[in-house]
Amino acid sequence: MPVGRVSVDPQCMLATPDVASTLAVANDGVISVQQALTLGMSRNDIRALVRAGIWRRVTHAVYLVDADLYEEIPRRAVLRAAQLRYGDEAVFWGETAAEVLGIRGVVGWPGRPWVLVPLSRPLKAPADARLRFRERCSAEIVTIDGFQATRATRTLADLVALVDRPTGLSLLDSALHEEQISPEELTVVCAMAKGRRGAPKVRELVRYADGRAANPLESRVRLACIDGDVPPDELQWEVFDEHGRLLGIADLAWFKRRLRPPTW
Repeated sequence: MPVGRVSVDPQCMLATPDVASTLAVANDGVISVQQALTLGMSRNDIRALVRAGIWRRVTHAVYLVDADLYEEIPRRAVLRAAQLRYGDEAVFWGETAAEVLGIRGVVGWPGRPWVLVPLSRPLKAPADARLRFRERCSAEIVTIDGFQATRATRTLADLVALVDRPTGLSLLDSALHEEQISPEELTVVCAMAKGRRGAPKVRELVRYADGRAANPLESRVRLACIDGDVPPDELQWEVFDEHGRLLGIADLAWFKRRLRPPTW
């Protein structure tokens, strides 16, 4: 049922679902309880819309408007709802920052938002977000398409230290491939991870990072080859026939002869 057909308190001139819907359109489809109350809606109005299936809860005190038009909650609505819940000082970090920046490599995402909040905010750990408490550093924050997220170097330093090795290399390769970082900035990633539990893993994987890897699967296969002592000689190797015509491009290539003494 369209939102505009829902009846609300006629004494509230601004308390129409149409007005709330208009606000939500500019807000990736979501609205907070506080915003709805500011429009003149009552909590009873909100509860009625939720019971009718026209609004749907996304996170605490934030709802998807026109929810009956969606089979599932859009990802942008989930991220915008997280920003509304945790306020203007909240910043996406880790997996969610990588998602916003366009860095690929994590299997099974997108999941619950990873949100960085100031140390001064006394919040309990919620089930619908992964919180980290750290004071804002403006130099480490960028705004992408309306979402605040940690910069690529900080995101990689945080995330690669936490994930497994294949995922970590996939993230580093993707960041280079998408030009989110330069090869020179890999040292910055290492410096930012220094002192953390996963810092040795970050230092190891930075040595293998290569922006020529076109997708996370290539990165994972290459790491398996490195671990098996058969690292590829080249990536994205062009193969030509005897007439100089390009036959194809090999993701991984081995062409250098290796002679090893027998193991017996």
